[in-house]
Amino acid sequence: MGSNMLESFTNKRLMTDDKIGGELEHDQRVYNISSVAQTEIQAIQNERLTTHPIFGSPLFMFFCIGCYLLLVLRVLPLFMMNRKPYKVEGLMKFYNILQILLNSFIFYEVTVAIFSKKDYSFTCERFDASDRRPETMKMIRPVALYYFSKFFDMFDTVFFLLRKKMNQVSFLHVYHHAIMVFGTYIYCAKFFGSHFTSAGLVNSFIHVVMYSYYLLSVMKPRTNFQSWKKTLTKMQLAQFILLGLHFTLPLLNKWCQLDKFWNSVVLMQNVFMIALFGNFYYRAYVRKVNNKKSQ
Repeated sequence: MGSNMLESFTNKRLMTDDKIGGELEHDQRVYNISSVAQTEIQAIQNERLTTHPIFGSPLFMFFCIGCYLLLVLRVLPLFMMNRKPYKVEGLMKFYNILQILLNSFIFYEVTVAIFSKKDYSFTCERFDASDRRPETMKMIRPVALYYFSKFFDMFDTVFFLLRKKMNQVSFLHVYHHAIMVFGTYIYCAKFFGSHFTSAGLVNSFIHVVMYSYYLLSVMKPRTNFQSWKKTLTKMQLAQFILLGLHFTLPLLNKWCQLDKFWNSVVLMQNVFMIALFGNFYYRAYVRKVNNKKSQ
């Protein structure tokens, strides 16, 4: 009887050891699969800009926005307080030419990348984090350049302040430059290759027109470009209205797979920009004309 009990105990112990060994082996397999999956996800993210030290870094983005706000709201106004305006027309010509070339290239590359995707949808381009097709990855270069251009655009404010054009540094102006950096970062980090790509396409075209106007106004300072300025403001307003309608479409269907929170944020941001630019247009062109008529 004692030998039977010992044999039974030994068998149970062996079964327990086998079970524990099996569980450990299963856990190891799960860990290995998880590690491989995580490595693959990171590889996808790295190729799609989301974990890039600059394009996917919120710290870099917030640091640059903070420096910009400090510079244009505090440092430069104090620096220019008792100084005469600097003559930076030559530098501005060079800057505007660079902006025209850069935005033209971005517009061209994004257009080519979009039309090379046979399944691209203007009504709702779904977000797919695993999409690494060559035609999708073509957008990495123009997107990276577009993100860089949003930092480069901040020199607009610097030139205004160096020339003591303080009235140009409005809330609309500063807010627009800051929010464009933030918004482009969100696109790079979370929605690369998605429905939001259209914002960069439209905005880069508007910037080609805008910096062409800036270049002409610097080259011919005595020429009245008021009608051009008014047309440019209308184009900027049309841009936000068009994008607002465009960003409404993913909220009306279920297959787009865009995050509804960020989709709603982007849509509300466009509505806010329409309000800001509409207010500027009214004060600059409607109310001013009515005041002149009344006088």
